[in-house]
Amino acid sequence: MSVLGKNAKLGIGATPSYIQSVRSIDWDEGDVGMVESDLIDEDAPTQYPTSKSGATITLTVEKKSGDTNGQLVLVTAHAAKTSVAFTLAPEGSTAGSPKITGSAFVQSIGKETYDKKTLVSKNIVLKVSGAFTPGVFP
Repeated sequence: MSVLGKNAKLGIGATPSYIQSVRSIDWDEGDVGMVESDLIDEDAPTQYPTSKSGATITLTVEKKSGDTNGQLVLVTAHAAKTSVAFTLAPEGSTAGSPKITGSAFVQSIGKETYDKKTLVSKNIVLKVSGAFTPGVFP
């Protein structure tokens, strides 16, 4: 699992709306399946990556009631058990920066923490469904 830096963003939807008030994003790409080559003339079979499974995204967010296209979409998707399209921008969304896209189910909406009766944060865990695709922003 890798904790992404302060420039990291998580967008929801086909045309991503980036979640507001994110304190941290943790990315775990899960298990990468491997397949061995079956060429006879090789001394040792070469392994090639195939599918990826079990990837998760964990966010710590400050509650932002105006974040209707971000946090509220995740809460609604969790209640309805529907998937959401995501764009993970580990270094921000400027041209040439890496991105990871796919779809995910909201696995859990964590307990809210408070400081002097004011909501401080909560954790949201997304479980990536199927493969995800690395790329770069245009």
